[in-house]
Amino acid sequence: MNSSVLKSSILLSSIKILQRALGLISFLVLARVLTKEDFAIVAVVAIVLFLFESLSVLGTESYIVQKKHIDITDVQSAWTTELVLKLVCWGALLLTAPLISSFFNLDSAAVIYVSSVVLLISAFKSPGIHVKKRNLEYGAIFKLSVLQKFLSFSTVMCIVIIKPSYWALVIGDIVAALCFSFGSHIIAPYSLKLTLARFNNQWEFSKWIFFRGIIGYSKAQLDSFVAGRVFSLQHFGVYSLTKNVTQIPANDLISPMIEPLLVSLARARENLLMFNAVFARAFFAISLLVAPISVFLTVNSDSVIRLVMGPKWNDANAIFGWFLFSAAVVVYGQLLNQAFVALGKVKQIFFYELISLLFMLFVFWLSSASLLGFVQVRTLALLLLFLSLFLIFSRLYGANFFKLILSSIPLYFSSLLAVYFSNKVTMMDNIILGFVIQGLFFLSIYILSVVFIFKFIFRNLDEFSFFYSEIQVILKSKLSSKNTN
Repeated sequence: MNSSVLKSSILLSSIKILQRALGLISFLVLARVLTKEDFAIVAVVAIVLFLFESLSVLGTESYIVQKKHIDITDVQSAWTTELVLKLVCWGALLLTAPLISSFFNLDSAAVIYVSSVVLLISAFKSPGIHVKKRNLEYGAIFKLSVLQKFLSFSTVMCIVIIKPSYWALVIGDIVAALCFSFGSHIIAPYSLKLTLARFNNQWEFSKWIFFRGIIGYSKAQLDSFVAGRVFSLQHFGVYSLTKNVTQIPANDLISPMIEPLLVSLARARENLLMFNAVFARAFFAISLLVAPISVFLTVNSDSVIRLVMGPKWNDANAIFGWFLFSAAVVVYGQLLNQAFVALGKVKQIFFYELISLLFMLFVFWLSSASLLGFVQVRTLALLLLFLSLFLIFSRLYGANFFKLILSSIPLYFSSLLAVYFSNKVTMMDNIILGFVIQGLFFLSIYILSVVFIFKFIFRNLDEFSFFYSEIQVILKSKLSSKNTN
């Protein structure tokens, strides 16, 4: 993992941080003005769109990124394939909308019909975006993503002011899709031509990604399908919003760091020793973020719920910590998936996902009828699946399972130490200001503790030395450029 990959990971995380800053403001408002039933309807729409999006993606980005050499025909053929699939899936969604609304006990299929436009719009984005990601050129993508979020946020807030309704989020998603699709042709213009000349090549690589995507989607959303069907709209609203809130750090801060790692891992796959070194650094980098975030938010779940979701969501407190833990497990699982894809072991991952799906089906069949019991069983099942995949990866490719786990223990110890002392800070009357001060105090103690432990106790750990030196290089280059200006 070189500095360009590290910078790309940081830039992608910055995109998500800025997007989430606007999203958080939106959340603070919407969680207080919309009902639990509104959030349940939005969750149903998200599940359905994600399903048909999964069916319409033939691993185009992974295909372009991992291919050693690409030409214009490769890109145009991949774009045509995705366009055709998305149009077919859009038509299928329109036909099945009444059945879907009936399954989830919705009063009308109108919200699904309107939301389907997002799938249609996304079909026409420029394939140049994939090329830019292949070349680790994220600057323009960063700006477009910020603009996309700002326009979506402004639209949602304007509609909520006029009339609070779940339609605000639906229309906001449509505006976001329009912005990114049109903007992609500005920042990454590419010569478009309908051709399927390289379809067979892409299918040979992507067929297992395609099937894995369907199985992976089914496994990821199976709990929501079951919860949406079994529990009332009100309880499902609590379930879906809590799940979404606890996934914010993973989806918008940590997961973007994993995306550029596919390029770095793919480049190192010819040398297994180098590959394992890159994987170990990636694992350590993720733990650097997962440890403090999961520990701090779990211990302070009461404050987070009151601050982000509002007082009417207090019944989410019982399941909040369990969702945080499962979100952390999923992040580590994403890294393992990327490692298998980089090694070209897509077929193996597909069968693993298939077995995992069958296992989750069995688990949910045995799970408790209560909301808390359902969440607990889901979390433990995800942990068991992750550990099994981790052990398989270690046995097949020589990764040191115990060393990777042990390297992360000091990070969790530092997090516990930091949260212990930061919680000694007396909370202020202003909950927002008090939470921010407490968070900054926690972060300061965590950073100092990590540096102390790895500089003076575990000083020979390669992963820490790498990141410590890389951060120093980046900071020095920034300071030197400022002095030059």
